[in-house]
Amino acid sequence: MILRPVCGIALFWTDGGQDHFRAKSLSGIGGQHQLSAMCLRDSRHHGQPQPAAVFSRVFPFGGVRQQYSLWSQVGLLYGEFFLPVLVAILCSYVWRLEHLGKNWNMIMVAPVSGGCIFFAKWIVVAVMLGIVQLFFVALYVAGGLWAGIGDGLPGELAGWLFRGWIASLTIATLQLALSMGIRSFAVPVGIGLCAAFAGLGMYVMHLGMFFPHSLLTNGMGALNQSSLTPGETALFAAMNLLFMLGISAVSIGRLRRADVVG
Repeated sequence: MILRPVCGIALFWTDGGQDHFRAKSLSGIGGQHQLSAMCLRDSRHHGQPQPAAVFSRVFPFGGVRQQYSLWSQVGLLYGEFFLPVLVAILCSYVWRLEHLGKNWNMIMVAPVSGGCIFFAKWIVVAVMLGIVQLFFVALYVAGGLWAGIGDGLPGELAGWLFRGWIASLTIATLQLALSMGIRSFAVPVGIGLCAAFAGLGMYVMHLGMFFPHSLLTNGMGALNQSSLTPGETALFAAMNLLFMLGISAVSIGRLRRADVVG
């Protein structure tokens, strides 16, 4: 018996000239499904099954529902872990030059206000995160076509992407504040990773609207693909704005009071 992992969500094994397939997956709108199917192939052929055939057995329902299920897989990993860490890395990088050598002294004596410096870096990170979101959705669509489920896209896709971008800007504001005050490149990234797990815990405790990283979970539809109600959307926008303005005000005030370093 030979175990061969496929796509990280399925196991195929060959026994007596037959390929058996079992999978357990989480549907974005239908709950948890346990599926079992058998693929019979000529034992003389040892190639992997086609992606469309594999995906149709893992998610054996219509094209749009398969797109929701695909989003529940990629959105969870991307929105919960990869994107917050990427935000932390970008924010540490844009402050890296100022923390090298005596460069901090140069920005302290430059004829530019602390607010301009902070928001210039915030805008750079915002543009890069927008490009990341576009690249991600392109890979999502391409992955669906590759798996043979290109029948339609979820109607909430544009909202997920936009709200995810807004929430990522809130996280970026926090990470810029941390990277501004911490000279180390790695420490703010580590804090960002820990905050991602904390955000998941806040979401599980139904406090997802009150922590920057769990706002990303809500906005991206990573764990719940249902649309936000008008009240939830208003609260989502208000909390993001509150976090961004509050953290920016504290950071700019600290930057104005900062002095040259020896």
